Amino acid sequence: SLIFPPPAPALPEPRPLDVSVLSLTQRESWSALQSTGIDGASDAAAITAARKLLGSSPPDAFASLARFRLAQLLDANGQSAEAAAAFVEVQERFPEARSESGLPLSPLAALRLLELASRNPASNVVVATALDSFCSNLVNHPTFLTAHLLTRAAALEASLGEANVVEPWRREWERQQPLRILAEAALKEWTKVRAVDEE
Repeated sequence: SLIFPPPAPALPEPRPLDVSVLSLTQRESWSALQSTGIDGASDAAAITAARKLLGSSPPDAFASLARFRLAQLLDANGQSAEAAAAFVEVQERFPEARSESGLPLSPLAALRLLELASRNPASNVVVATALDSFCSNLVNHPTFLTAHLLTRAAALEASLGEANVVEPWRREWERQQPLRILAEAALKEWTKVRAVDEE
């Protein structure tokens, strides 16, 4: 397998959750959380549903998504500190968690934390340092979202009035991409040759 550059995953594989593993009360809370919007009058009901579900100790696959959703709802409701705490918990307790569509939650939570922190101009230097670490992780531990999140990171960098934080990592990512394509082509040819030899 490819050692360097680290292989970038292809399209994420959907991971639909099996609600049959939940209790009746948990299923009701999960359904309420899924059916409410992210803004407007339904915010309070969705937040209540998320907290009720999380308080019942659901399986991790549900807990991680409920925690991430709760963080989004709290942010939309102007509760930035509580939202940040929820995003941190997603990263720390569920580092490998994925959405039902297969997208990794940890880098999404990391970006939202940076965006929340950037709202305080006094923290710009700290955010810029954290942004560099964020981009490093995106490139050295790539996911399907790496290119998209680097673009989002560049927009955040511009809003901070910083420069030359994201661009070196974007260039490194673009430098690595042809190597990945070459390695993939070589692997396909090697597989063909091996198949012929084994006939």
